[in-house]
Amino acid sequence: MTPEGKARIAEANRNRVFTPEMRKKLSIAGTGRKHTEASKQKMRKNRKGIMKTDAMKRAMSLQRTWSKEKIFSFIKPNPKTDCWLWTGFTNSDGYGYIGSKSVHREIFKMYKRLPEGKSVLHKCDVRNCVNPDHLYAGTQQQNIKDMMKRGRHVKRGCKI
Repeated sequence: MTPEGKARIAEANRNRVFTPEMRKKLSIAGTGRKHTEASKQKMRKNRKGIMKTDAMKRAMSLQRTWSKEKIFSFIKPNPKTDCWLWTGFTNSDGYGYIGSKSVHREIFKMYKRLPEGKSVLHKCDVRNCVNPDHLYAGTQQQNIKDMMKRGRHVKRGCKI
């Protein structure tokens, strides 16, 4: 961006009133191109915090457009354990995710009713398993007790 372009933008931001004369001076990053009405409207919405970022829009549209077929294309059954293993994105803890939603929770809701305020717990100890027969609804307290009983918790202060 040229110094003249920066100065024009700074002047416009200070005044916040776009007179016809100033609109002539304003251009996109000092290139001589004029803002369209749509881009001005988008900038106003961004300033108000209404407009979502492009990355957020893509993630939201991806979640809306994922069909059951697409979701199940990322599942590979393990015949030895009867687990359905999620082969798509997993977080650092090993749980599968589609956008911001956990896959095992979403698949559980496809097959069974999830009561309000309940978590989805695994009967098996495989974090990327999404087999609805291996999942059940429970409280966070039940999840913690189950974790402790099965020895899946982090033992602080112990060296391996």
